[in-house]
This record gives sequence, C-alpha cells and structure tokens, in this order.
Amino acid sequence: MGSSCQPELKQINMNEIEQYNWVYDAAPAAASALPGFLPIFLIVGIFYFIVIRPQQKEMQAHQELLAGLLKGDKVVTATGLHGKIAEVREAEVVLEVADKVRVTFDKTAIKRKGS
Repeated sequence: MGSSCQPELKQINMNEIEQYNWVYDAAPAAASALPGFLPIFLIVGIFYFIVIRPQQKEMQAHQELLAGLLKGDKVVTATGLHGKIAEVREAEVVLEVADKVRVTFDKTAIKRKGS
C-alpha cells in the first residue's frame, strides 16, 4: 500500500499563525460615511435654494397681495379677466368687469394687481 490519495496532515505551529497576524493588524479602519453622503447634502441644499425658497417667497408675496386688496383696486385673475374690485369679502372678491356687470371670485383667483 504504497501511495495513498489522502493528503498529508501537517501539524500547525502557533508561532506560524502569529506570523500572519500582522496582515490583520495592518488592515485600515472603517472609513466615515460622511463623505459618501456629502453629494446628497449638496443636492438637497441646491434644490432648497433653487426651488423651495423662491416658491415660499412667491407664496408669501401673493398672500400679502390678497390681504391688501381694497375696493377700487384694478386686478387680474388667474384666468386673465381684468376688473375693478367692487366689494371685498372674507374669502371672495366681487369684480366689476363692465358697467353694472359684476362677477364674484375667490380671493385666491386674484393673480396680480392690474393697471
């Protein structure tokens, strides 16, 4: 029974194992996740300053316009109808679009003051 198909078993010495511990000791520490999220933070910041903030300013200006509407102001509705305010109610505005022709609109339908 000369040759066997089984591999030889080698006895492992603990000193040999400790020789390779330096490989694990030299492994780099886990990097911070902050640099990975930096592009996302930049995109959110840019989105805020380009889209959200201007829209908020526009909404605030429109609310101030609606709060300051007075009888006799000339306005333009969102549909493009020009008229003069005949009456201001809490949530509605009555526009005079021609002599003795009055139309009632929600205040939110007023887009801007006309000339």
